[in-house]
Amino acid sequence: MFYLLPKSEKNSLRKEYLFRLGSVVLVMISILFVVVDVFTISSYFILKSEQSFLEKQIVTLKKTFDVNGKRQLSESLLNSTKTSLAKLLPLEESAYPTDIISSALSTKKQGVRIQEIVFVRNDNRTVNIQLIGVSSDRETLISFVNSLKRNILFNNVDLPVSNLAKNTNVDFNLNLTTK
Repeated sequence: MFYLLPKSEKNSLRKEYLFRLGSVVLVMISILFVVVDVFTISSYFILKSEQSFLEKQIVTLKKTFDVNGKRQLSESLLNSTKTSLAKLLPLEESAYPTDIISSALSTKKQGVRIQEIVFVRNDNRTVNIQLIGVSSDRETLISFVNSLKRNILFNNVDLPVSNLAKNTNVDFNLNLTTK
């Protein structure tokens, strides 16, 4: 077999190739380390800012604790939450607020739009509900009020006469009282 390159040149070309290959590999590894360092440094700063934010929150939470480490929340906040939750529970022999409101809304006629519902529980075991809305005409509103009066959940259905002044687009303000 014939050799076109002498053995000494062949060895020098091999060394030069390995040197170039090593150089490319080292450059790639260097670029990889630079990219990893950029992401590591950016995540370090993000974690540092998160740590300072959490430390501020810990200080704020410690202010709500007593010196003995017991939770010391505001009495007024607890009482207001308790009364709000008590309003949502039914009285001993009455229906849930959702049942009362859905009963009122189920009798709604087409052409009646209810825009606001105000739910107030009284001390004397009654519930007052105020329905505010618009009816397409007077007859539809009267029909809606009559169907509410037939509902056994409501003791009193009060529609002020002033609500019947207009013939169309009647704004109404109904007051319902439950048993």
